[in-house]
Amino acid sequence: MIAKSSFRTLTKLSQSTRLTKAESSVLADCRDNIDDTVDRLQQSAKQLARLNGTRTVEERFEWDSIKTWMSAAITDEYTCTDGIGEMKVRVSLQKKIQSSIANVAWMNSNALALVNKISY
Repeated sequence: MIAKSSFRTLTKLSQSTRLTKAESSVLADCRDNIDDTVDRLQQSAKQLARLNGTRTVEERFEWDSIKTWMSAAITDEYTCTDGIGEMKVRVSLQKKIQSSIANVAWMNSNALALVNKISY
């Protein structure tokens, strides 16, 4: 899963001994946000696996829950990148963080678009 890979990248970056306090803070916040993203996407995947196409009220509710979780995951990703702009972070580190997060956001956005197309 790309979100897990992003989390590992952020963890590796956060282990550098040359980080400023601001950079450490940004990385910690991003790791928390991406950890939440991983949880929400796993929750969505589990729920998708349980759907059976019955078109019941309950199943429609489940589709709505999946959309909500996936949207929240995307929000978490953008919260991370917004934090970078608010703190003093070296450009080289900004690029590494943003690259990692951009891949996750792009995949999640596409996945949400598919869910919106196939849901009721």
